[in-house]
Amino acid sequence: FLGAQTGAVAVLHTWTQTMNQHPHIHMIIPSGGLSDDQIEWIPCRNNFLAPKKVISCLFRGILCQSINQAIEQKQLNIPEYFQWNRIKNDLYKTSWNVNIEKPMAGVQAVVKYLGGYTNRVAISNSRITSVENGKVSFRYKDRKRLVLKTMQLNTMEFIRRFMLHILPHNFYKIRYYGILSSANSKTKKEQIVALMETCMPIPEYEGLSAIEVYSLLTGKDVSHCPKCKKGRILCRALPKPET
Repeated sequence: FLGAQTGAVAVLHTWTQTMNQHPHIHMIIPSGGLSDDQIEWIPCRNNFLAPKKVISCLFRGILCQSINQAIEQKQLNIPEYFQWNRIKNDLYKTSWNVNIEKPMAGVQAVVKYLGGYTNRVAISNSRITSVENGKVSFRYKDRKRLVLKTMQLNTMEFIRRFMLHILPHNFYKIRYYGILSSANSKTKKEQIVALMETCMPIPEYEGLSAIEVYSLLTGKDVSHCPKCKKGRILCRALPKPET
């Protein structure tokens, strides 16, 4: 959709406030990309890289395909009663939600928000209020009611939930793709920074007539004849002012 090389930073997040398993990925994607000849930075069109519905369908298809391959290659063991083909058909009947948003508070706020996940574990010591009589009590945020609550779990259940979020050996929590990958740190990244420093912004409406600018801003084509609704009005000359 962009016709350029772009990239992403992906951060894996696996837990909820109550340490239940909720794997999802936060991603930072630049609003543009590097041209194939690497001499131009191409910004995204209409403030998005690709339509959200297209990304949703692609994500659903790629994930289901990966699960298929894992089952066929016996890398994923599932119970006999787990009918994957039936579940996959049901999944394809549902629109998947892929949340795409602009950094409303700025890029630095997004980086700070995700940076908290990179070196954080499922629960911090400050949230644990008591450990006694084989039970652990800790604070958590109720996202629906936006209030702080306290939960108490048996010690073994608390340990079980915590261990759900210990990643396997050699499993990376942060991944870099495309122009943001480490392989491009000394080549494409430096080229992008140089382009950002040297390129001069071009006014969005430079070279357009007043009528064209008005049409873009309002979505109305004032050159259409208001009477016949078919012809176009051409301004040959301005009327002479009355004296």
